[in-house]
Amino acid sequence: LVTYAFWTLDAPPATSIFWPRETVTVLAFDADIPAGADETTFVQPVVTLTREDASQSQLSGLFGMTVREVNALREDVPIGETVQVKRAPDGQIYRETLLAYWATFLATLVLPVFILLGLITFWRGLTAPLRPKISET
Repeated sequence: LVTYAFWTLDAPPATSIFWPRETVTVLAFDADIPAGADETTFVQPVVTLTREDASQSQLSGLFGMTVREVNALREDVPIGETVQVKRAPDGQIYRETLLAYWATFLATLVLPVFILLGLITFWRGLTAPLRPKISET
């Protein structure tokens, strides 16, 4: 269940590794950073993109970013530059990030191993109620 959630519910989900790439131009970058905010203040950035068909779209999956992360994003997607993004089947645009893939693949590979090791380790305790009891007579 956890592995399924990693693969399908993240923003973007790890299934985005199979989505097509698209080249877009960054039209605007807006992050309403309050006065006196430090590097750990959370803000909501809005990145507006121009797609290949001249339509405008916003970069999806950006929420709850710190000012430090917003500044790093601003350097990654400067205004006027063309960048590679992932296009979801519903048309939304997501930034390519390896962190989502890493976490998902790690959960996909490691979680079943831990479950199997737990079952092997505690098998006698888990099956104790099912075994016949030896009565002392």
